[in-house]
This record gives sequence, C-alpha cells and structure tokens, in this order.
Amino acid sequence: MMDYSKFRNRQIACIDMMSFYASCMATLHNLDVQAVPIAVVGSFKQSGSVVLAASPPMKKRFRIKTGNRLFEIPSHPEIRLFEPKMAHFLDVSMAITRILHKYVPAEAIHVYSVDEY
Repeated sequence: MMDYSKFRNRQIACIDMMSFYASCMATLHNLDVQAVPIAVVGSFKQSGSVVLAASPPMKKRFRIKTGNRLFEIPSHPEIRLFEPKMAHFLDVSMAITRILHKYVPAEAIHVYSVDEY
C-alpha cells in the first residue's frame, strides 16, 4: 500500500477539452456538443476524408470517431458535419491557455495533447 503522507499536498486542476474541435464548432453554431451528433471532417470534397473530431453523441449513437472516413458517416437528419476552422481552434486553445496563465505560473501548465482520440 502506498503511503501518501510522504508526498507534498497540492491542488491540481485538469481541463479535458473533450472533443475539442467538435466543441468549438458547436459553440460557433449554438449547438450542444453533448446532445448533437457532430463530426469535423477534413474536407467535404473527398469521400475518404478523415474525421478529425466527433462529439460524444456521434461516437455513441453512430459509432463515428476520429479516424473514420466521411463515407462512413450515415445520412441522418440530426448529424451536423463541419469542415475544420484550424485558425479558430488555435485561437480558442490560446484563449484558454491565457486564462490559465492568469491564475498559475507558466511552469505549472502542462499541455499534453491538442488532438482527438
């Protein structure tokens, strides 16, 4: 059994930017990322284009996740598809990071990923 009394007691905040690209697009279009099946696809021009992000309902209801292809997404009236707005995604990510910098020093912020799984 681990003796945690020997470790320093400190507070840690973790931010999970769940389905980040899908969340950004949901915000832009006034959608609820937790309720609407959303996929961000590299390009609508190619049926083999890769899904870059999928909202939780897209993953659960339609089994579409990052790495699937556009042609695998079923035609369904509730599904919302978007092409990426990479500059916007970066702007939002940087805005979140700037907020963190107001409360903690830079050396305390550890960004571990900006992609989806």
